[in-house]
This record gives sequence, C-alpha cells and structure tokens, in this order.
Amino acid sequence: MKSFLRNIYSGKYGLLLLAVLFFALSFVFNKLYSNRSSVSLEVKKLERYLTSQQKDFDEFLSDTSLINRLLARKETRQEFNQLAQKPYGIFLYQGKDFGATEMVFWSEQMITPSPGMVAANDGESFSRLSNGYYYNIKKTLAGNIQAYAMILVRSQFFIETDYLPQQFTYSHAADKKVLIVEKFTEFPVKTASGKILFYLDKKVSGAVPFNDRLTVLLRFCGLLFLFLFFHLVVESTAKKKGPWRGIGFLALLLLLLRLSTYYFPALLNLRQFELFNPGYYGSNPVQRSLGDLLINALLFCWVALFAWSKLHVRENLAERFSVRLRWIAGIAALLLLLFSTFILASVIRSLVADSKISFDVTDFFSLNGFTVVGFVVLALLSLSYYYFSQLLFRLIFPLFAGRKILVYFTIGFTGLLYLTTLSGRAEVLFCIPVLVWLLVYTWLINRKGVIFNRLRINIASILSWIFVFSVSIAVIMLREIKKAEWEKRKRMGEKIALQTDPSSEDLMSIAIQYLDNDFLADNFHRFSDETEGKEVRDSIIRENYSGYLNKYDTRLYVYDNNDKPLYNEDPISYEALNTILTVQARPTEIEGLYYYEASYDKFNYITRRDVIDTSLSRIGSFFIVSNPKNFS
Repeated sequence: MKSFLRNIYSGKYGLLLLAVLFFALSFVFNKLYSNRSSVSLEVKKLERYLTSQQKDFDEFLSDTSLINRLLARKETRQEFNQLAQKPYGIFLYQGKDFGATEMVFWSEQMITPSPGMVAANDGESFSRLSNGYYYNIKKTLAGNIQAYAMILVRSQFFIETDYLPQQFTYSHAADKKVLIVEKFTEFPVKTASGKILFYLDKKVSGAVPFNDRLTVLLRFCGLLFLFLFFHLVVESTAKKKGPWRGIGFLALLLLLLRLSTYYFPALLNLRQFELFNPGYYGSNPVQRSLGDLLINALLFCWVALFAWSKLHVRENLAERFSVRLRWIAGIAALLLLLFSTFILASVIRSLVADSKISFDVTDFFSLNGFTVVGFVVLALLSLSYYYFSQLLFRLIFPLFAGRKILVYFTIGFTGLLYLTTLSGRAEVLFCIPVLVWLLVYTWLINRKGVIFNRLRINIASILSWIFVFSVSIAVIMLREIKKAEWEKRKRMGEKIALQTDPSSEDLMSIAIQYLDNDFLADNFHRFSDETEGKEVRDSIIRENYSGYLNKYDTRLYVYDNNDKPLYNEDPISYEALNTILTVQARPTEIEGLYYYEASYDKFNYITRRDVIDTSLSRIGSFFIVSNPKNFS
C-alpha cells in the first residue's frame, strides 16, 4: 500500500492526478466565478480605458500655448501628427458673432460633434452616432473656445470589413463577451466622476461560449499533464509488453481523447479561438477548422514518431509474424499506404481550395498568422507521412521479396479500382496524378541501395526527402492557387457580363413599375400584421417579379414612419439600407433603380419607395434588394 501511494505522488499517476485537479478547478472557477465576473472585469477594463483617455484630454487642455497655436493654425507638423495619432478625436470651436460657433481644429475625420452636442452644456455624455458609440466630453475655455473630446467606445458600421470592424476599442476580444445595452443592468460603466454612461451585459446570443484567461490556462495545463501521463504509460507498456502494444495503446488513447473533444466541445471550448473559426477553413466534419487540422496533424505526428522510435531498428517488421499474419499485415499496409496518400494529398488540396488562407508567397502582404499555421500543418503532415510510410514499406517489401513488381501492380490496380467508385467526381482528375506520384515514391524507396542508403536516417537522405516532399506539396499548392485565381476571374467576368446586360435592368424596370405609391399606400397597413405581411411580400415577388425569379434572389424590407422594421426576414436596420442607397449605391439608367458593390466580385440591385398617404405624410418606407442568384 505504501509503495502504491508513493507511486501516485512521485510517478506517472501523480501527473494524472494533477491533470484531473486542473480540469476540475477550471470548471469550478468558470461556473462559480467567470460567468459573472467576466462582465465585471470587462467593465473595469473599459472604465480604466475611458479614464485614461479623459486624463489625456485634460493634459491637452492644460497646454494653453498648444491650443493657441492650433487656433492660429501655427502648430508644427509633429504636434499635429501627435494629436492625430491619439485614439480619440479632439475638436476646437471658436465663438463668432450672434452666438454662432465655427470649428477651427479637428484631429480626425471619421466623425464630428453633433449639433445637439454643440448646443449642450459642458459635461460628459454618451451617444450613438453613425459609426459607433462615443463617450463625449465638452469644456468651454477662456476666450469663448469650446473643446470637445469624442472617445470611441465601440465602432459599428453598416458594413463590416477589415478596415471597418465592429468591435470595442479597448479590447478586440470584448465584443465576443459583452455588448452595450440600453436597458438597466447590474453592470454600469461609469466615468471617473461617477456618472453612469451606459450599461454592459453578457453576450448570450452567440453560439460560441468564451472563457477567461485563467480558465483557459487551467485547462491547457491539465491537458499538458494528461499528455505527459499518456506518454509515460505507453512507454511503460512498450517496455513490458512490446512496441506494438505500446503503439496501439497510444493510438487508442489519442483517438478516444480526440473523439471526446468532437462530441463534447464544452470540455475545451476551442471554438472561442480564431484558429478554430470555420469561416477561415473547413472542409468536412473532421477537419472543421484550421485548428482542428493542426491538432489532428500533431496527434498523428506523435503516433508516427513514437512508432518509428520503437521500430526503426528492424528492417523486417513482420519477421516474427506467422505466414498468415504476415500476409494480412502486408496487404493492410498496402491499403493504408494507398489511402493515406490520397488523404494527405486531399488535405493539402483542401487547405488551399477550401479556405480563405493565402499561400501566395509572391503577395507578401496577403500572408498572415493563418498562413504560418498552414505551413506548420504541411510540415507536420509531411514528417508524419514520411515515417509512417517507411514503417509500412518494412511490412510490404519483405512480403513481396523477389516479386516487388507485384507491389507496383497492386498499388496501381487498387488505386484505379478505388477511383472507379468516384467516377464522375472532380476528385478523380486530381487523384490520378497522386497515384502516379505514389508509384514513383515506392520505386524510389525500393531503390534503397542505389539512391537512399537502405532507408537509414542520415543527413543526405533527410535532405533528399525534404526536397521530394517540398516539390510535391508545392506542385499541388501551385495548381490549386492557379485554379482558385481562375475561379475569381470567372466570377469577375460573370459579374461584368451581368452588369453590362441591358435585359437585366429592363426586367427590374418592369418589376418595379407596378409598385407605385397608390398600390403601396393602399396595402401598407397589411404589413403591420406578421402573417398578412408575409402573404403580401410573397404576392409581390410572385406577381411582379416572376419574370426573373430564376435569375435573382429578392428580399423586401418594410419600415414604418419611425423607421422601425415591420416583420422583415432579415434584421437589417433602416439606417443601414438607407446609407447603402445614399452613399454606396450608384444609379442605373432606370430611374429609382440603383446598384452597389457587395464585394469586389459581387453586386446587388436596390430600390427604395417612400410611401405617402393622402395627407402627403410619410407612412413608411419600402426597400427592394435583388441579388443575382449566381452570387447568392
């Protein structure tokens, strides 16, 4: 009993105990503390950020000589650049005759103080403007000078791009955890003077839960100790019961652990990390994201390297097997070699074709952190495949000693037989060159005495195989990059062809011709009822837009006289559509019909109808957005 307890505290079971302890602490901490305190922590971070900007603005106001130079427009370029680089906007107004004011200095062009803010008294306020939420400070200085600081709390644009993100300024991760609400909550955000500006609340609408740093750290420490425990256990198993059982045990443990993360994602909440966002890469339920692919590659590499470390000294891995088991192992190794090659090539192809990750090294500024991870994945897969295939060949070649031509015949016949089951699919044209590559690779391995010194690991052979795998992967990637570029050009050509097709605008003109004010005013009250409004929408699309239903995906958006949506299908605000129409859209030759670029290769048609009643009062607005179906 004493020796057993000593083994727990000093041996591998102590690592297991530590792993369980860290996991338990992470779940307890997350349940009892993080869910509420994470919002409180964000409130404190935001208040510290606002206070620091307020203090910086006060320091600016104390420098009267700088303010005088700004008013006289005699500031130096360095002084102007320092003010322009501040994370908030500074505005100076000077009083004129008859109570008028004029802006004489501004440090940014994204926003300006609203007329209500200019007319208000000195103090602090919070407002939502066209590009986000702002903490505003107004102070009147000597000489009838009004100074304003507009501190951006959260940017919010009607269209989100890489240059126009929707996020909190103090933390890019905060937008995934909290949101600004208009109602009262227990998480008020206050100024340094104690005034409540607005309220935060926990973001629960998203499908992705987020954990605080301590929870994440505890869980990953638990994983580290668990992996160390796995390694010590399989090492002990390999010493006592042989390398094959140790390898099998390691593969089984890692497979069970990986399956548990698939079926119980709450164990680690990996989706909270950008690396596991399927929006960047995702090809199938197994390789759901670049992070999942990285984990799978690491685990496969672990098994392959462990197996090689235990079996590399044996030239014939099946020499102790019976004749029947030798044939079973050899045929299974051939099938594994064939299908692992197809899978590896498909993953490399998918990494380029099914992702938004740039691997075009000729365009340096398109590369990012995901590109680095992608190359790490390719390196891991290449290394794993190399050692895995070496072990498989040590089962295959001894079986066909003196008849190695059968190895090529079996690989070729089995590969072609498999490809016939994929008849009609695009993968066939891709897999045929891969099958040829495998035959060449097998021939190189078979020529061990001539080319690669009997499969032994040395610097020359390592460099040779690095060259072989690098060239092979580069060929696949270049082919897919060229194919993806060609698809982009085709989409651009289709877009230009559709834009220059006069029949498209003619169809739209015919469709919107009958949606005049008389029809809309008589039927506008029906949109206030959800069921009847849906019937009217379907009727309009079916009757008026039937001529191009096969070419366009049409959405109708209705808003009342207060610009509130009336049971629209999508949660798009009136301000967003109106801004698109007035700022981004361009007129066509058809009056009242506009188009706007949704991205570099996509465009939509948009139309607005203001509905006027008999007293010439606006009772609502009606938007029609048509998206060509080949871009939908």
